[in-house]
Amino acid sequence: MLNSPFFLMIIKKEKNRLTVKGEFFSAEQILSSGQVFRFNPYKQGYLLYAGSHIAYLCQSGDETVIECSDEDYFYNYFDLNTDYRKITEKIKKYSFMQDALNAGRGIRILRQERLETLISFIISANNNIKRISNIIQKICLALGEKKEFNGIIYNAFPTLPQLSSADTGFFINAGAGYRAAYLTKTISALNNGFDLNLIADMDLSEARKSLMSLSGIGRKVCDCILLFSYYRQNVFPVDTWIEKVYNDYIECGDICRNKIADNFEKMFGNLSGYIQQYLFYYKRNKQEG
Repeated sequence: MLNSPFFLMIIKKEKNRLTVKGEFFSAEQILSSGQVFRFNPYKQGYLLYAGSHIAYLCQSGDETVIECSDEDYFYNYFDLNTDYRKITEKIKKYSFMQDALNAGRGIRILRQERLETLISFIISANNNIKRISNIIQKICLALGEKKEFNGIIYNAFPTLPQLSSADTGFFINAGAGYRAAYLTKTISALNNGFDLNLIADMDLSEARKSLMSLSGIGRKVCDCILLFSYYRQNVFPVDTWIEKVYNDYIECGDICRNKIADNFEKMFGNLSGYIQQYLFYYKRNKQEG
């Protein structure tokens, strides 16, 4: 096993396997931080589905073994080239962050595929995680290519042509409700020249304006897409949990969520995305625990 240059982080890459050891990787915390919906408990760990790929994550203590369909894909997906020690050292200067850092030290922001993230977070609007996961699972089972890895049969997330074969009625039957119309309109826009890859080269204001021109994408959904599939660390998605954090630690009052997001982004700059994840995980788990 080779030592990485990172503090308390050891990574070993083999064919169809990654081994990660250290305090800055927790399978449970990553999967429970609201950024991904296609996973389920399996044996002593979790099965995670991403795009057309699959991984089995099994953690014992501070060591996680990831058996996967493509080790290079998941090395990038889990952002294993980023030193989270340096990030957390910068965040420590904010005194109110200490409990959140201690609670969610193993969180990593995933580098997810753009189409899957876009569709998933349109579905996520005013929804709960269990229901989101069920809707996405139905869409994958009906439209995605059947795959196999280590004897496990699963379905890939549908490609754009596969998604385009479905109508609004299909998405309603999958459980998307009023979001079904948003999905078909956005899929139509993608088929008619809207290029998700162009977003990567835009500044934040332009990227937001472009994504929010698509049906079903408001500020919070847009910022989730930018954070989880474009790795824009200067955004701060605000939901009910983050609104509670703002009222608890910053300012209590009648402040709209867009203004809260703006204030947090000004306060934290390029640390915004990381801080949002730590605070979201900490606040939700403390409240529900």
